[in-house]
Amino acid sequence: MDDLKALLRQAFVLLSLLLFMPVTAMASDFYFKCLDVESGLSQNSVYDIIQDSYGRIWAATGDGVSVYDGDSFRIFNRSSAGNGLRSNVTICLHRSEDGRIYVGTREGLSVYDPVAEAFSAVELTGKDGESVSGLVRDMATDRNGDLWVVVANYGLFKVDRNGDCTPVPLLDASDRAGRYIRSLCLAGDGNIWVSTNSKGLFRYSPTTGEIRLFGPKEDPLFRDIWKIASLDRNTLLVGCSQKGLYMFDLRSHTFLRWKSQDGQSITETIIHDIYIDRGKKLWVGTENGLYVCENGSLYNLRHSPNEECGSGRFLVESIIIRNIPHSSRKYAPVTCLVILKARA
Repeated sequence: MDDLKALLRQAFVLLSLLLFMPVTAMASDFYFKCLDVESGLSQNSVYDIIQDSYGRIWAATGDGVSVYDGDSFRIFNRSSAGNGLRSNVTICLHRSEDGRIYVGTREGLSVYDPVAEAFSAVELTGKDGESVSGLVRDMATDRNGDLWVVVANYGLFKVDRNGDCTPVPLLDASDRAGRYIRSLCLAGDGNIWVSTNSKGLFRYSPTTGEIRLFGPKEDPLFRDIWKIASLDRNTLLVGCSQKGLYMFDLRSHTFLRWKSQDGQSITETIIHDIYIDRGKKLWVGTENGLYVCENGSLYNLRHSPNEECGSGRFLVESIIIRNIPHSSRKYAPVTCLVILKARA
């Protein structure tokens, strides 16, 4: 509970913003368009963003989900959506292949059916059939259409197309009072990897059911891993707390500092998000702003270049690269959308 309170305190104090950037922009040519409560956002505490099959932007906030159609917001919270939405504190979002929107909350998992335009609760059950609720940190869909979910104080769950749940406990009962689990990744080697903020890096094989923990005793870098993403079949990109960005070899189980072709790296910062777009451009959201690696060169944007979004430094919490609805022709159809939090 303490780490969630710390997250919420930070978010309430700091202004959460959304950024729009033209495709042709480089580090010195960013344009910001800010969406906040004055624009209709339910709350400035934004934790995740996705785009649905209709092109709308969904934002998970501390007061429900805000959906932006390019002109205005529609707000879903427990007052408007009912008990189908587990909690107003929404943490992560995921769109399935059939267009449904899964919402991870502080109290469990919910799903939005765009046909019925309604939310319903998704029941997560433990090994003994008990109901498991808690902070849902991350989600991903595999090639079979099964949804994988991590709950911070328990472990991994598979929810199949029929809604049947298979639990994969990763934490001992003695550890479930803490919220250790942070993110998951469906890797190119066929395994599911789950990161934690003190326990290490878990590897789970859906084929054999084997679970292996790579812990801090093997390498101190395993201690605090905030974000993981698949770079290729044999490599994970790993964001370590206060240590920056690394590559993790899935065959040798060793770390190597990530570097761009021109020899630059991302060091001594917390990695909040890692995104690789269709053009293989790398986007990294950090405590020190936004990093973009393109054509072998690394660029860093740390300060807002226009007064509309404030003049201070900022951190980047989440990134998507999508077609963003916008009435103005000033912007290219493919736009970068990120969550920013201003810093003193």
